[in-house]
Amino acid sequence: LGLVDVEFVVDGGGVVVGPVQVDQLQLRGTVSERVLTMADARALVFGGEVRGALSVTSARGVSLETNLAGTNIDVGSASEELGFGVFGTGNGAFDLSLAGTGLSALALVSSLKGEGSFQIDEGTLSGVDLAALSDGLLQLERNEDFAPLAEATLTSGATPYDEISGRIAVTSGVMRAPDISIIADAAAGKTSAFADIGRTALDVETAFTLKQPEGAPAASVVLSGDFEAPERSINTVELEAFAGRQLLQQEIDALGEGAANEVRVILDLPEGAEEQSATP
Repeated sequence: LGLVDVEFVVDGGGVVVGPVQVDQLQLRGTVSERVLTMADARALVFGGEVRGALSVTSARGVSLETNLAGTNIDVGSASEELGFGVFGTGNGAFDLSLAGTGLSALALVSSLKGEGSFQIDEGTLSGVDLAALSDGLLQLERNEDFAPLAEATLTSGATPYDEISGRIAVTSGVMRAPDISIIADAAAGKTSAFADIGRTALDVETAFTLKQPEGAPAASVVLSGDFEAPERSINTVELEAFAGRQLLQQEIDALGEGAANEVRVILDLPEGAEEQSATP
């Protein structure tokens, strides 16, 4: 950057930047005294628009500062093209500011710090079918049917949602979003996400609390490992215990009032208190 002082304008389409296809790109900037400045950059990408400003200084390594804002982003295609795997569908908006300094690309990425926020509206979340899990629990008749129900509904399918939103903080090249909110008809979700940008590794834990059956505890889904192929695990210990208590209560109620009361006395169960009954 120290070899020239220049002003430039870029206006074109069909630009490929790494794995990303940019439909239209408009840049206006300057290079002066080892500083590249783009005060107004605009790209049509992922079905939406990203605008931003960028400053890069090349003295004693590389220093970067950027502010980005995106609207009407197709988060499904964005997730796949950026190497984060299959997300689902939705229309997203975000803002993000980043700054970093390093003598190499890895050092620069590892130094990144910044903050931002995002919101995704009216889409489907891939890999879970919370409505089917809710319906299955309401119709459950045997304890042994719980495990296959949980496995089927928490590892495949899709769940419609109204909104997913959260705030982002970046420190030392690690992106953290500890309090992501998921609003859906079938359940409420809370996600804690961490992504190491330089190592392309992530750890994401989401707790889904079903609206039905009433009082059901959360089931957790954890994704960890490489961006493109993270390992998936589920934790349904508390939900399975809850389902067992529900079945036990149904069996007690089916005995009739007199016998049911005797069983409750033997097991020391409060009458009609389903959530406090013992796990079978």
